[in-house]
Amino acid sequence: MLQSGSLIIWVIIIFIALALLNVFVPFMKTIRKQVKKWNTSLKEIKLYRESLFPFYIYSHPVDGYYGVKREKKGSNLSATIYLLAFFAMYIVWIYSTSFLFNSHIPSEINFFEQVITVFVPFFLWVIANYLVCSIRDGEGKLSDVYQASAYTLLPMIITFPILTLLSHALTLNEAFLYQTILIVGVSVTVIYFIIMVKEIHFYDMKPTIGNILISIFTALMILAVLIIVYFLLNEVYGLISDIIQEVFSRG
Repeated sequence: MLQSGSLIIWVIIIFIALALLNVFVPFMKTIRKQVKKWNTSLKEIKLYRESLFPFYIYSHPVDGYYGVKREKKGSNLSATIYLLAFFAMYIVWIYSTSFLFNSHIPSEINFFEQVITVFVPFFLWVIANYLVCSIRDGEGKLSDVYQASAYTLLPMIITFPILTLLSHALTLNEAFLYQTILIVGVSVTVIYFIIMVKEIHFYDMKPTIGNILISIFTALMILAVLIIVYFLLNEVYGLISDIIQEVFSRG
């Protein structure tokens, strides 16, 4: 506790010192001006504009998701970058979080399992939601659902590194702060997923909730079918392999 308390005190002291320094030497104005200049230049790049757009979505969700659906403010490339960023931050979180707060043992983590844990549910959700909405008069296209879903992961992309850093500064007695930030990050993401489905498919709230539940059920059914097909193909492969071996052994 003393260690984390000292860190917080030092952070406060540094901020106060910078604030006082800025009073006598107004360097922040120069920095803001330079950052604004760089931002203006970078906005000429389409991918940069698309990468900033999710931040606009979180301050203006209705207009933001409309921009994804109607104005093509996003792209599959920028959405993929957000999805990969989410995966990268998730990996950093499970590997680098302090053992006090980490339910994983880093040396025992299977990277391939983590790839499946993140990407399979995401793509099952995208496909299931699109299929369900196509039947239930939803307006969103497959690319709209993919882009909007990826952009909606932004809160967790921010939350994971914050939790990782905090885990090394907090003690078990301060675990409530870690848990609170995690709950807030997950809650905001869930809320915006609901808003995303509502706006992308132009539903009222009640059909939106029904659509989400049916989409989750559909995703589980798709997963079950894929597992069954996998086991059947595995059995067929084993049978054919045994037959071939038997033929060659007798020949």
